Amino acid sequence: MRALDDFIAFVAEHVPSQPAFIVRRAVLASAREFCKETLCWQEDVDVQFNEQNKAVINIPELAEFHSVIEAGDMDYPIHQNLHYTVNIIAGTLKWLDGRAPTTPVNLSIALFPDSEADKLPEFLYKQFRDAIAAGAALRFAGRPHVDMPQFKVYELQEAFRIGKHDARDVALNGRRRLAAPIKHHFF
Repeated sequence: MRALDDFIAFVAEHVPSQPAFIVRRAVLASAREFCKETLCWQEDVDVQFNEQNKAVINIPELAEFHSVIEAGDMDYPIHQNLHYTVNIIAGTLKWLDGRAPTTPVNLSIALFPDSEADKLPEFLYKQFRDAIAAGAALRFAGRPHVDMPQFKVYELQEAFRIGKHDARDVALNGRRRLAAPIKHHFF
């Protein structure tokens, strides 16, 4: 996990006059938006259903549950069917169609940072740091005492959009880790 403070220098390149605590909040808001829209933070968990056809999903610390990406195991594949529903608030999975499987079911779940998080997963920093920093800097555009020219706003919007596109592409293709960071150049 990386501290939010590690992102501050990359945001400060674009908005140097902002206090660190405000930049930290902008980084967290940007990371939450980034993860919700891209589904790039995925974890595999095994759940065991009880006799009431319910299972509790164990959510990692400093994370919130977004959705189930894929569910199933070798004996009982339930890939993306409608035989289950998820109570997002409680992180509880309830089986709706007959009796739930008696063996543990493997779930791939999408997560996003908790609203009180002070750290982010390491892969967000290594692979998507510049995109998240651009999204954080964008939150200051148009505010009083922030002199950000329109071309800079456009550049940050494009960096954030391209970063989200790349992360979504990685998540949809089932690869959560890129081999090398990609830096886009604007001409």
